[in-house]
Amino acid sequence: MRTGASPTCRCTAGSASAAARTDMRQLVADLEKELEQAYRSAIDDLRDAIRLFPALSAILSEALVENPPVVLRDGGVIADGYDDDWRERHTLADGARILLRPVHPSDSERVAEGFARLSPESRYLRCLQAWTWRT
Repeated sequence: MRTGASPTCRCTAGSASAAARTDMRQLVADLEKELEQAYRSAIDDLRDAIRLFPALSAILSEALVENPPVVLRDGGVIADGYDDDWRERHTLADGARILLRPVHPSDSERVAEGFARLSPESRYLRCLQAWTWRT
């Protein structure tokens, strides 16, 4: 450790004095409080803004889990069972019957296989260009 290292470095290396470790703990606690306050403020601002759109607010309240994970790999943000109502059966012009439903995490392998069969141009056109709907 070089001479004059910061208290943070000394705390990390374990060579800080008891007073420096106490000061660092207090700084971390203060930072946590500030971050929590900023987070709450941002959430409150969003809640106030969404109240201008009651229909959207109702949909989001029903669709989103109460405490979403910080990282999506730790779980989803859509409430269990929410998308069950989003299933629609249709009959195509040729008489074929289909079911439209949201994509689920369990579909990931089949979706990846489908995209792997597409040409690079087709992948580009599906993902990076606006869709044109024909009626």
